[in-house]
Amino acid sequence: MRLAWSGHLESVSEEPAAFAKHLRAQRGKNIWTMGGAALIGAFVDQNQIDEFIIHVIPTLIGEGIPLLGPGRTEIQLSLSSCKDFSDGVVRLHYLVPKWTEGETKGKQRAV
Repeated sequence: MRLAWSGHLESVSEEPAAFAKHLRAQRGKNIWTMGGAALIGAFVDQNQIDEFIIHVIPTLIGEGIPLLGPGRTEIQLSLSSCKDFSDGVVRLHYLVPKWTEGETKGKQRAV
């Protein structure tokens, strides 16, 4: 995977599904988001995440930032690939199953 900076940064206030639909209608292939647990959770709750690429760093810190905030949908991920690096880092590539309107998207976790 090769990433290139396009020199364009945009701040939006749309709901994740509307924003993703707008982006997917434009030229290009992938949408890469960066943000905290609330942002990622909002996209997951609206069925707008196709995959997670997570890097595990071999350092025990005793605490961390959750990937999803409390009360978010619990979904089963499907491991697509795993790559280990010489420095001990492991990259996990998970696919997110899609659900349709009216279908249960996962278990809603209690807060």
